[in-house]
Amino acid sequence: MTQHNLQDAFLDKYKNEGTELTVFLLNGFQMKGTVLDFDKYVILIKVGDKQNLIYKHAISTFVE
Repeated sequence: MTQHNLQDAFLDKYKNEGTELTVFLLNGFQMKGTVLDFDKYVILIKVGDKQNLIYKHAISTFVE
């Protein structure tokens, strides 16, 4: 039986749709951008014309 990974399904949906998300970090900082890619440890988010590599352990919340 394969294990369903909710985190990957969520991120893959927003990556494929190109939907803009607001990412809240644990330190209170916010970023508004689109998910370009992700792996087990990090998420690559495009904010404006810049790419930001964010470690997942630093993220508090995603808001559409």
